[in-house]
Amino acid sequence: MTAYSDDKILEHTKKTKAYGYIIKRITAGKIQKIIKTAIKKHQQEKKIKHHPEYNTSKYIKTYPN
Repeated sequence: MTAYSDDKILEHTKKTKAYGYIIKRITAGKIQKIIKTAIKKHQQEKKIKHHPEYNTSKYIKTYPN
């Protein structure tokens, strides 16, 4: 969470593969949706990484690291 939204910070966030980027001055309802989305994304990635075919070229092409 940050109070800044400049391009430099956004680019840094992309490089860290963050699950989200929250700019301060946000409502409780919006932050709940953002957190739920991040949790869902994490669960999906975890499921894919534990799939027996994860290291095959099929999954590498479809779901890059």
